[in-house]
Amino acid sequence: MKNFVTTRLLRLLTSSLVVSQLAIFSSSLFASALPTAQDGEAMSAMPAGGGSSEYSPESREYHLKAAFLRYVAKFVEWPESSLPESTINICVLGQVPSFQGLNSINGKIVSDRALNILKINKVSEAANHCQILFVTKTEQDNVKSILTSIENKPILGFGDMDGFAEAGGSMNFYIVNNRLAIMTNLPAVEKAGLKINPRMLRLVTIVPPIDQSSFDKGPPPDDKVEKMN
Repeated sequence: MKNFVTTRLLRLLTSSLVVSQLAIFSSSLFASALPTAQDGEAMSAMPAGGGSSEYSPESREYHLKAAFLRYVAKFVEWPESSLPESTINICVLGQVPSFQGLNSINGKIVSDRALNILKINKVSEAANHCQILFVTKTEQDNVKSILTSIENKPILGFGDMDGFAEAGGSMNFYIVNNRLAIMTNLPAVEKAGLKINPRMLRLVTIVPPIDQSSFDKGPPPDDKVEKMN
């Protein structure tokens, strides 16, 4: 199984598809097995040990989403003046089935800064604390007001629901062909004063669609993922 997982991941990472395939597994595979640390640092945020019943499907889901968020944090650039001295703060607004899963990347080092997972109760707290604002599904009805609150601030708004990027957020998770993927709204990212590594842009769905022919032609940044501490 481990060899199958590794082979599948490598094929996805080298695919020419625009859809985000950073560390994607089909939901059926994800439900039945988890990769170990030997399968690459991209998955080190997830619990090892195969299909152990110790972890619920919700826990596994949010360990995987945490691994994606860690990757995003590595390939997004914030204005230096907006960053804390030694951390990148990922704030969670709303309730998630497994905060423990998201918290699995807490303390991981990305670009010489430690990831810091914070739970906030109000979007007004984001301005002074957050580089990434992870908006959970329980906040679906509040998306418009949340986006208004962080507008023109150096905050990457990341939704855990379909339509968040299309509504004006920076990014959101969604499912395509039974796999987890990322959608990105480039105008929203730029409006926040942030920059995304062009190589990452080759691996995400972009709204509105743009011509990607000018993006860096180098290999997908899977080597960067695997070498993260």
